[in-house]
Amino acid sequence: MSKTVELARHLETLHINNMYKTDFYWTWDKTDEEIDAVFTVADALRDLRERNKNTKIFNSGLGISIFRDNSTRTRFSFASACNLLGLEEQVLDEKKSQIAHGETVRETANMVSFMADVIGIRDDMFIGEGHKYQKTFMDALEEGYRDGILEQRPTLVNLQCDVDHPTQCMADMLHIIHYFGGVENLKGKKVAVQSGSNGPAILEEFAPKASQQEFKTDEEAARYQAQINDKAVNNRVYTSSDASAAHLMAGDVRFRDLDGNNIISEGSGTVDDPGDKRIIGNSLPRYNYSFRLGFNWMGFDISAFFQGIGRRDWYPAANQASFDFWGPYAFPPTSFIHKDFYSNCWSEDNRNTYFPRPRGYTALQGTNRELTAVNDRYLQNIGYCRLKNLTVGYTLPRQWTRKALIESLRIYFTGENLFTWSGIRSDYIDPEMAATNGNLRLYPWQRTYMFGVDVTF
Repeated sequence: MSKTVELARHLETLHINNMYKTDFYWTWDKTDEEIDAVFTVADALRDLRERNKNTKIFNSGLGISIFRDNSTRTRFSFASACNLLGLEEQVLDEKKSQIAHGETVRETANMVSFMADVIGIRDDMFIGEGHKYQKTFMDALEEGYRDGILEQRPTLVNLQCDVDHPTQCMADMLHIIHYFGGVENLKGKKVAVQSGSNGPAILEEFAPKASQQEFKTDEEAARYQAQINDKAVNNRVYTSSDASAAHLMAGDVRFRDLDGNNIISEGSGTVDDPGDKRIIGNSLPRYNYSFRLGFNWMGFDISAFFQGIGRRDWYPAANQASFDFWGPYAFPPTSFIHKDFYSNCWSEDNRNTYFPRPRGYTALQGTNRELTAVNDRYLQNIGYCRLKNLTVGYTLPRQWTRKALIESLRIYFTGENLFTWSGIRSDYIDPEMAATNGNLRLYPWQRTYMFGVDVTF
């Protein structure tokens, strides 16, 4: 009996009638059996594919994809899924459609849905808008089907919105199920999951726990070096071309020997044997929020929109592109150094500092370098609150403007990205850009100002 036949028989035991002709918005809307059904079908398709069997369910049909933000993995995953099932994918490029000329969501939904079997939508750019757009789109489509405009009603698949990412969440969970042989085998285990382009990182989101201070004296450093083998994180020091500096000294980062074996290491890299590594943070954003304030009084109006993240742990990338944080620790010849950078670097005359003794290339990508080893001393909280928009306006009294045959005249000022409050240890790094691209090779959000006049005749 093939694996697919076994999976099909298991599928027959599940109560999943409510999934027929319904949309997939959120994972938490589905029952355990419905999620089980999705995993079962995925495993069956995988088995057929691996045995080079035909997986096509449709002889013809369209899968419409709408990506309102940039995407690589999700975009091509949807295209592959359509191809696997026998559907031809058609991408709606909003820039090449009539949407830019005023086409409504209702019109778009009905026009792109002719002969379509499934519609995948990704809209996660703005909190409070993604799911709203998907729901508005499908409500319009449902109305078109009910009124006879459409001969069939395609199903929506949420490819990501502002509140859920069902495809990635379920793909990650299925990977964990396969890795451990079942969800029940996770009981009693500590699992750390890190989001990223390589999928979930299991049992490996640990980091050496650095001390809260560097070596105070050369003697202290010498005693540590004589007792502890820390070449796994400090070998760059010992292989220095300058023999006089090829040993630990006052100001160097000190790593704790947490397992007491006098060797700084990651052990076998498991929860049972993590060596000197411990979980020190969570790279996933927590407490996403946004809110708007505003009032009107005597012709004056003020509106302010704030957006941010409560907490997100981030370790600056260890390479030349991250000089905004590491400066010459990453690349000594760097041409841009913050004016106050050296005041935060350790020296004989300046010992109470944030950064350690200056050593070139210790934060450059590579192994066995003290600042490339992720540690809690330089772990950053890139949670932030940003004033995304501030608009201040004044509408002149109508008894004034009507004398000039003007119904309404409003003068206003609008500013974008005016202020940002963040826990990051730098005035030169945009926390949103750090979250998007760890090596900081991106332009930050621009601060813009605009003055204008609204006139209604």
